[in-house]
Amino acid sequence: MPENQSKPWWQSKTIVSALGILLVTLFSFAGLDLSAADGEGLAAALVSIVTSGLAVVAIIGRITATKKID
Repeated sequence: MPENQSKPWWQSKTIVSALGILLVTLFSFAGLDLSAADGEGLAAALVSIVTSGLAVVAIIGRITATKKID
């Protein structure tokens, strides 16, 4: 990759996905609950699905990246 090609950090799929994973994890640790009727199982499943999806986006973003981050 040529040295003169770069982009701001917020345009990186990898960094944005990692920040999303961090937020979902922090909400999970904070005990964020959808509602008492939804139950813990649904909340745990949603956290797992969102975290997994963001991780996939991060991996794909890194593989397809063509510019370095400033």
